[in-house]
Amino acid sequence: MKFRTLLIFGLAFFTLSFSANAQNSLLSDVKAERGKYCALMTPSEIGQLLNAVAWNNRADGWMLYGKTIGQNCPAPSGVLISCDFLAHQPTLLGYDVLTGASANGAPTNPKARWSDPHSLTRDLNNGSRTLVPAVQPSGPGGSQRDCNEPPPRPNPNPQPPGPEPRPPILPQPNSNPPEIIGADPNEAKPGEKIKIIGLYLTEKVMISLAEGGENHELTASLNSQKTIAEITLPPDVSPGRYFVSVIGQTGTAVAPNLFTVSEKNQGIQSFQIPAIKDFGDLIEAIFQWGLWLVGAAVFVNFLWAGFLWFTAAGRPGPIGQAKEKMTNALIGAIILLASYLILKTINPDLVQQVFTLPGL
Repeated sequence: MKFRTLLIFGLAFFTLSFSANAQNSLLSDVKAERGKYCALMTPSEIGQLLNAVAWNNRADGWMLYGKTIGQNCPAPSGVLISCDFLAHQPTLLGYDVLTGASANGAPTNPKARWSDPHSLTRDLNNGSRTLVPAVQPSGPGGSQRDCNEPPPRPNPNPQPPGPEPRPPILPQPNSNPPEIIGADPNEAKPGEKIKIIGLYLTEKVMISLAEGGENHELTASLNSQKTIAEITLPPDVSPGRYFVSVIGQTGTAVAPNLFTVSEKNQGIQSFQIPAIKDFGDLIEAIFQWGLWLVGAAVFVNFLWAGFLWFTAAGRPGPIGQAKEKMTNALIGAIILLASYLILKTINPDLVQQVFTLPGL
């Protein structure tokens, strides 16, 4: 619980920090590009402006936001995009960067402050939106017309009759190497599931025994944000401490802490009579099994005495017999405990079933 709480606060802090950094790094670029255009902008000019900003910041993961339904603007690549929106591919967050953006030449200004970033996961998953890579601008940008003249009115029917064409859903590139924050839980048994938490995770997971000699390549199930990879420990994995690695196309991440595989519960094991090869093995077997047999005899004797007392129905004879048996069982238990303590004092191995005597 403490780890999950820290993780939630950490992700929240990361989101807030990124939002502040995004404002500082991109807002100046939006303002600089806006200064190249007329006060009233055409949809094509808006698309050129957003494409230039995304292209200049493509190394940080900024992309255009494909939009075919409702108000949109054409990008230089020919894809229809949102007129006021830029998307950050690594975090799948989007930001409104312009105010008044429209397809009718309304005044368009950079936002003075960005707030409330939008999660893009749902729209990307249902296909209503796409991430569109920016293309290199063909020139310096800016309006190539007389700004004193009103902008040309857009064609109200830009598409030919028929079904509305949809741009291809571009694959979302994942050029970032994976990062691992930790595992939940940090200890598990063979056959149990664990969750690897991080960023840009992939399905390829490797666990390697820290002492060497054992590796398991596993296939994980990922969530849509690729921040959680769930694996199932194989049933034949050996107990010990393991390195956990996630292998990506551009790098491999190793968990900061070792993961522990504990022994699987074996249940109740059957008693086995040890093989007696010499006189030393015989003495060892007498010590071990003598303790078990005497303990069982004490328990049975005490149980039988309780049964006699329960069925005596107040008769003095059976009650006295039961008390005598209980007293004898109690004395036997004391002798057994004393024998155990004496043997443990002489040699602890005598009572831990690892005792070995050389052949006599």
